[in-house]
Amino acid sequence: MAADLGYGDVRPLPGAIAWIDRLRRDRKRIGVASVTERAEAALDLAGIADRFDVVVSGSGAAQRLRRALEDLGVEAVRAVVVALDPGELEAARAAGVELAIGVARGEASPERLRRAGAVTVVADLQELLGA
Repeated sequence: MAADLGYGDVRPLPGAIAWIDRLRRDRKRIGVASVTERAEAALDLAGIADRFDVVVSGSGAAQRLRRALEDLGVEAVRAVVVALDPGELEAARAAGVELAIGVARGEASPERLRRAGAVTVVADLQELLGA
């Protein structure tokens, strides 16, 4: 959702913001489940904190995801999980999330993201908006 460029320079990724804004217009609830305890601060620095209903942080991908879904009031089978990390995708699929999307911006290859459970892999979330 946001890229940390170092030295406190955190900027939103344009494609992610366009996709999130589309979901917001469609009245979807959106949460962030992050391993870093500074997730809320990073979203605030990027100027996008107001786009999220829930921000959950802490260790354990499965626990974070379950807590975020519970806080959002969303069943796993009705959720969409977007992740750069294969472990997050594996946790989503194990939790019963049927639509997991891999974003090939991290260290994992698109093939690794697919093996971890991504239904589709994109380089930018704007690809999900279509033409």
